[in-house]
Amino acid sequence: MNDDRREDEMMEGEPDPEDFLPDERERKKPSRWWVKVAAIFLALILLGNAGAFLLQYYGADGRELMEQSEELSTQPDIQSYKESIVHVQRNGSKGTGFFYGKEGQILTNHHVAEGDGPLIVTTVNGEKYQADIVHEDEELDLALLTIETDQTHEALPLSDSGTSDQQSVYIIGNPLLYDHIAITGHITEHEEQYDAIQIDASIFQGHSGSPVISDSGEVVGVIYAKTIPGFASEQDSVGLAIPIDRVHSFLTEAND
Repeated sequence: MNDDRREDEMMEGEPDPEDFLPDERERKKPSRWWVKVAAIFLALILLGNAGAFLLQYYGADGRELMEQSEELSTQPDIQSYKESIVHVQRNGSKGTGFFYGKEGQILTNHHVAEGDGPLIVTTVNGEKYQADIVHEDEELDLALLTIETDQTHEALPLSDSGTSDQQSVYIIGNPLLYDHIAITGHITEHEEQYDAIQIDASIFQGHSGSPVISDSGEVVGVIYAKTIPGFASEQDSVGLAIPIDRVHSFLTEAND
């Protein structure tokens, strides 16, 4: 009988086979592979954005714009024109506008000013204003803005005459990652089908709303887009501008 008691005691002290199995919580521990995938994906996005930033800032297009602008900006009249150019921003989008009136009236494209959220205008001196849209025409792609200011801003005069082929013009805007960049070009033709002026100039994102300025310092058009040649086309991209006569009609409607 003593032997039976010792046998029972030995059996009670032996470990249960289940003690060697992994803990239930450890077996059901969720996999974290998706965290690593998300981190890698986010890193690739950040690298892509950084690459795009560097490409725009240091790429061939950026260098060409800067070199041309620096050369043109040595001219006193170009420096004077820049005083009228503003940076227009809404919902992260960036474009250009310009003062055409002494009381804070600004012209830009409709597609630059449209959207929700505050419409912010920044002058060449870094002054920021919240603008209001007074009048807009989506089809023509023009918008008239106003800001509340006690200051007098330099305004660009609007031409009363049209343009001619091969006329030399200046364009000042905020392309790519730059502000108040001056470039030059020539009017190649007036596209009757779209009622647009074609200009052989390097137009990029951010140029929308830029004034097309004649040698006499008058605005003869407003940039709104550029052509995109087809694949393998030998044609170069050209800038497209709203003719000044359409701008005058737009302003007449705004004042009625």
